[in-house]
Amino acid sequence: MINDMVTDKKGCLNIPNDKTELTLRVKHNHLMLRASYLAELRKRAIRGRVWFKSLDGLERGILSLSVKVLDVAVVHSCLGKVLTSIVAKIEDALKSVFERRLEGYGLRRAGEIAELAVKLGCAGARGWLDDSFARYVTFMSLNMPIGWSF
Repeated sequence: MINDMVTDKKGCLNIPNDKTELTLRVKHNHLMLRASYLAELRKRAIRGRVWFKSLDGLERGILSLSVKVLDVAVVHSCLGKVLTSIVAKIEDALKSVFERRLEGYGLRRAGEIAELAVKLGCAGARGWLDDSFARYVTFMSLNMPIGWSF
């Protein structure tokens, strides 16, 4: 499908009119935006009560129109950048408390623990830097009584 896209002199992508899932590749980002993905994201944002909290009226309008018009419109790379920032806002707003804590605390703390274990001679500690150990550390920190440190 991407091979069917033609770029004109201004850098716009001419997307053929097809009712299948159309894919838009943003320059140098390799981020894939599909009309169906944007529609699903819009639905999740409305159901998650972040549609009006995290986006202003212009951003809501851009996303809603993009879902409706992306199949037949010429898409400019500027639209891709704007949609990327809107998608990032919604994805960030939809994160749970645990996911935010995992990104902010869990990954950092898991790295510190693994580094300390390597210094103490545990060669297998390099394998601890996966997502499951960071999730464990985050879970333990969320369930720790106040005043205890880890």
